[in-house]
Amino acid sequence: MSDSRVVLAPASAPAPEPSRSAKRWRPRLTAAVAVAALLVAASAAIAWPVSAAVSRDGVVIRQDARPWACASGAITTQPVDDSLDDGQQQFDSLVTVTSGLDCRLRIVVDNTGGRPVSIDRLTLPVFGPDGGVDIVATQLDGDFSTAFPVRMAGDNIDARFDIAGGLTIVPNTAAVLSVEVKYSKKGSGCSLSAGSSTSDFRPVVRVTSRGMTGDVVASHGWFGFAGAAGCP
Repeated sequence: MSDSRVVLAPASAPAPEPSRSAKRWRPRLTAAVAVAALLVAASAAIAWPVSAAVSRDGVVIRQDARPWACASGAITTQPVDDSLDDGQQQFDSLVTVTSGLDCRLRIVVDNTGGRPVSIDRLTLPVFGPDGGVDIVATQLDGDFSTAFPVRMAGDNIDARFDIAGGLTIVPNTAAVLSVEVKYSKKGSGCSLSAGSSTSDFRPVVRVTSRGMTGDVVASHGWFGFAGAAGCP
């Protein structure tokens, strides 16, 4: 006779209940993970603008050996009271203001940082239609569109050129911004009498790096204007 008994498999043992210690630590671990995630996000939020600021700090506005290039207009130099950090005497390059003034002002923008930057705007103090000298900046030369005249802080004193699309400067390279400067009579008197001069105009460039924008001001001005005899 065959054996018809049914053999039952042993029941699986129930999963052990978490210990009281594990129950206590589980919410703490979850909170620790959440805090760590917040710290990572906060660090990234801080590092990004810091990195962008460092990139802007690598932008230097300077002159080259020939800041003025004039078809018409005498160029002279004059020593400046202070000296450069290396102890060498510093000179300003002055162009004499005459009725036929036709010059290009060359401004060198260096990117000494480690990331590409975009130059989005150039501002020249007192080079606007209502500046205090009988000159006006009329055009920013280059393969990009510009806008002039423009207003800054509600006036026409400064000349501002917006560079559509930006001018990208890769690390360890420089770009030259060439500005056309013309004579423009702005009043009945002399803006500069013979023998007088004015200088220390500090160009400003608006720089974008890593999606963040800020202005960089030249550490000093190295160009200016001299008065002519007879006051044109």
